[in-house]
Amino acid sequence: MAEEDLKKPLRRAEGEPTGQKWDAEADVVVVGFGGAGGAASIEAHDAGAEVMVLEKAPSNLPGGNTGCCAGYMLVPSTVSGGVDYYRALSFGTVTDEELILKMAKEIVEIPDWLRSLGAALFVEGRQMLGTFPTLPGSRVDQILVKGGGHVAFKILEENVRTRGIKVMYETPAERLIQDPSTMEILGVLSRKKMQTYVLRLGGVSFWLVEVTKIIQKCWEISITLDCASFILGPLTTQVTA
Repeated sequence: MAEEDLKKPLRRAEGEPTGQKWDAEADVVVVGFGGAGGAASIEAHDAGAEVMVLEKAPSNLPGGNTGCCAGYMLVPSTVSGGVDYYRALSFGTVTDEELILKMAKEIVEIPDWLRSLGAALFVEGRQMLGTFPTLPGSRVDQILVKGGGHVAFKILEENVRTRGIKVMYETPAERLIQDPSTMEILGVLSRKKMQTYVLRLGGVSFWLVEVTKIIQKCWEISITLDCASFILGPLTTQVTA
């Protein structure tokens, strides 16, 4: 695939041909296969999306930050305390109370979500002071994945594998491909051993229905297991190889 081809004008992706040549298509392309990327890909798959994961590391060095962290989670001791804490932590930049409540409730549920995937957890402390102890609601439960972050990631990795989610190792994403007039994200450019891949994301309806849930799970796992990945976009057209 010649990179010059990527400079062609693109039209909107709502079922309209773009003239772009794509090497692969997926509803969701997740960039980074650590704890957050693993969680995002699992949630997207379980919501009905066709998923592809890009990871710059080789397959024998998986997991990103999650794979080498201690595997601790600092989870709000109560939902109401979590609401107070996250509201204060935003310092007025987040005013959507429904969003703050959703964040607190979902993070409190993360340990049960990990258990549902097969993780063994134990509680090392309850009602402990949080990272910023002077903020209201700063009381957390300290929960550890038995075996640490490496084991936590291996559990996520196994769940990704059993779902048949495709992971492309040694394939770093280089840049997004966008409609130049609307800035809509249409795909992503990645490379594997000097070979260029151009991956197309689907249409917009899946994004409208499922993006909040998927990004939320990705963000929650990022917070609790100290990992760093991000999701490019859960979007809708069925994958065509």
